[in-house]
Amino acid sequence: MSAADAATAIWQQHKQAADLAFKHGNYPEAASNYTKVIIALNDDRSSRPAVSDRVKVYANRSLACLKMADFKEALKDAQIAVGLDPRWQKGWYRLASALEGLGMLPEAEIALDTGLPLDASNTEMQQLLKQVRRKSNGSPPADEQSSEDRQLQQDIHAFFRKHCKSATLLKERGANNNVPIVDDNLTQSVPAKQGLQQASTPLTKQQKKKRRQQKKAAQSSASPSQSPERESVTSPDPDSERVTQSSAAQDQSMPQAPPEATATAATDSPHAPPSPPPAQGPPTTEQQAESAKDLGNTQYKAGQYDAALLSYGKAIALCPEVAAYYGNRAAAALMKRQYKLAVQDSLQATKLSSTFARGYQRAGKAYLCMGQLDEADSQYKRALELEPSSAAIKGEAQLVDMIRSNLKLGQECLQAGDARQAQWHADKAVRLHSPAVETALLLKCEALIALGKYAEALNETRGLTIQGDPMATEVLTVRAQALYLTGNMSLAENTYQVVLRLDPDNASSRKGLKRIKLMNSSKNAGNEAFKAGKWREAEQHYTQALELDSHLKSSFVAQCACNRAAAHLKLGNAEAALKDAEVATELDPQYARAYMRRAAAHQALEHFEEAVRDYEKVKSLEESTAGIDGLIRDAKTALKKSKRVDYYKLLELDQNAGDADLKRAYRKAALRYHPDKASSEDRDENEKKFKLVGQANAILSDPAKRQKYDAGWSAEEIDQGMQMGEDGTYGHGGHGANMDDVFAHMFAGGMFGGGGMGGGRGGGFSRRGGFPPGF
Repeated sequence: MSAADAATAIWQQHKQAADLAFKHGNYPEAASNYTKVIIALNDDRSSRPAVSDRVKVYANRSLACLKMADFKEALKDAQIAVGLDPRWQKGWYRLASALEGLGMLPEAEIALDTGLPLDASNTEMQQLLKQVRRKSNGSPPADEQSSEDRQLQQDIHAFFRKHCKSATLLKERGANNNVPIVDDNLTQSVPAKQGLQQASTPLTKQQKKKRRQQKKAAQSSASPSQSPERESVTSPDPDSERVTQSSAAQDQSMPQAPPEATATAATDSPHAPPSPPPAQGPPTTEQQAESAKDLGNTQYKAGQYDAALLSYGKAIALCPEVAAYYGNRAAAALMKRQYKLAVQDSLQATKLSSTFARGYQRAGKAYLCMGQLDEADSQYKRALELEPSSAAIKGEAQLVDMIRSNLKLGQECLQAGDARQAQWHADKAVRLHSPAVETALLLKCEALIALGKYAEALNETRGLTIQGDPMATEVLTVRAQALYLTGNMSLAENTYQVVLRLDPDNASSRKGLKRIKLMNSSKNAGNEAFKAGKWREAEQHYTQALELDSHLKSSFVAQCACNRAAAHLKLGNAEAALKDAEVATELDPQYARAYMRRAAAHQALEHFEEAVRDYEKVKSLEESTAGIDGLIRDAKTALKKSKRVDYYKLLELDQNAGDADLKRAYRKAALRYHPDKASSEDRDENEKKFKLVGQANAILSDPAKRQKYDAGWSAEEIDQGMQMGEDGTYGHGGHGANMDDVFAHMFAGGMFGGGGMGGGRGGGFSRRGGFPPGF
């Protein structure tokens, strides 16, 4: 990128930020960014921005000031815009709007009468003209003006004399164009148009007398035999002295004494009415520059650094050979962390005055803040040559070596893989100077990333600048990396794209952007396949996204793992689903959907207690999750069922089996667990299971009991819900079932194919349901 393109990109970037702030109604921020554009345009010597660019920026800032009701600042910018291009109608419109806001209706009408012919179809100007004339016709005579308002009116009239061909108001209200208007009572009551007539309101005797006195005083002040005395004016902070190229330049820059200091003749007599101060001609260029500098000093002390930058810039534009103006703007630029501008202005100040120690000091400070330590060291040494006893300069110069040492050690540790020690040195370098040295903060971000502290690194990048520029490619690159590592893939992708627009050859950003696009593409393909019911394909796409960076541990990985767990569940692979869900919950402990997937996997694996815990975790994170109460209830029911005997499992029977299937399963289980068929070691166990087989049949063969059992009731609860029989047991079956009754039920209906089985085995269970002889 050429120097011209880079310069253009800088001010266009500020303009985009200003336009965006204005669009969102943040007018102070918009005005601040338009100021940055103006400074960048003034400093742009390579691309030579068009006059139309400057005009639009001043007009835009004027509009932002109008929105904030700062009419005086809006007026100043509108005047600059009109002065740069008197044919641009919008400049006149801004000027008229500011004048109307200040209550200067005749002047507003002049601006509209001048600008409207440039495009007679402009409805906005037509409406504003009607509004101004309506106010003018209905307004009472104005109160007496203050000296500040009177000076403002004089400046506007001088501006109109230079730029307006139809300003007839000025000719009718002054003896000549060099005499300011002194008839305060008529200031806002006389309409401004061709063939102007005097105000219809008659003057009182007192007003007429006062008018004659003012006119006489004004004429006497215009006499060439009188000239105000000059007096020396010193500058307040940030520079307490004014350094110029020569004593002749200093003498020319001295402002005239205020009118109050010279016009005393009219007030010698206690009986004479007070007369206004004699009017002066327009201020000289040097006076205007001094006024702009003084305003900048006031703004600087109030912490209004953007406004101070603008005021100092105006002073420089008026008197570009005054070193102190550059020094003052450098001080304001340092406060706004505009280090490149601070260096440029400081060096220009020292070029204009080689003994300007503060210029070298501020250049050193700006270089130090940017981490350009050799340059900082050189500037501090030059400052100390001029002021060897300055404790402030000595202290800042000593910091250079301390910061250099810590940065060197930190970089060596980082290259050696000792990120923790690298962070320690970076932190120490950051704390040594305020604001933090940019290279030290950059090293800290890199160390935090190496330590896996991605969120902390991302937070540090928010205040990171390089050469005072938060949009420097080095800043954006490390921020994009931190965004990627924290899982903000969309923002990371956008940031990498910005880097490549600024620096198309940035290899690391190109590689990072390509990887992000592949990962997002695979994840999105998996989502589409899942929605289409293609579970296997979805699983493959999610796996591909995860394998593109196997070392990445971020919320993006948690999302992909969670999605793959859902695909595993659909494929019936609960074990794999559980593993992926656990990865997701570990990476993002607040990820409710991951707990939902893990709960489903636990339930499929019959880990019912874990399933209940995970579902309850989901509710605590997102109480509004659809169906969560039902899922918790079902999991608790499953947990309850898991703690009782599973009759279906005991009989090896499907839960939806019919009566015929139940009878066959009951017969097989009874034969399998009959005590007579077990060895002596297993007989006790088989007897217990044989009893349970009877209980299972007793409950599952009864539709009402089976329904309760399927609903999660235990055998005890089912028994307690039935009427007690005469024999003290709960029906037939359950815990009160008698084994003789069980066998009677089994063989009464010929369940085993009828009786008549001979060849009995001695020692059988004759009274406890043993097999009949011959079985």
